[in-house]
Amino acid sequence: MKNKAVYLALSAALVSGSAYALDLVPGTQLGTGLAAISGELSESGFEITRYDRNAGMIEVYAVKGDVRHEVHIDPATGKITRVESTTRRGPSPLPGASEEQVRAMLADQGYEIMTFERERRKIEVYAKKDGRLWEIKVHPGTGEVLSVEAEG
Repeated sequence: MKNKAVYLALSAALVSGSAYALDLVPGTQLGTGLAAISGELSESGFEITRYDRNAGMIEVYAVKGDVRHEVHIDPATGKITRVESTTRRGPSPLPGASEEQVRAMLADQGYEIMTFERERRKIEVYAKKDGRLWEIKVHPGTGEVLSVEAEG
């Protein structure tokens, strides 16, 4: 009887969802760098559409299902300070190169991503490499780098 109760409890836990559910609320720890933050969000099923690092904050825009989240993170503590969530309108995202694939490709080339923005017909990334800021445009369908221009 005891084994049956344990079995039922484990079955209920598995059916109810993943063992690791991330709550996007102030105070939640995500990480102090873009790689850690992206990993935490991706592991919980979020698609990251844009990063911004400015004014002493990290801003991450992520989509899960039909909800878009703007998440503000303190880079010193790695904790969420503010979240704004809105229901998306329109069709689902287009297939093609994922944010993770583009990020990995650029990291392999030595870039440190500062901002990442994906729209329907373009991916635009600002990244640092060799002490300079670069604007990189990537084809969203193929992941091919279309242009790389030095800023400044």
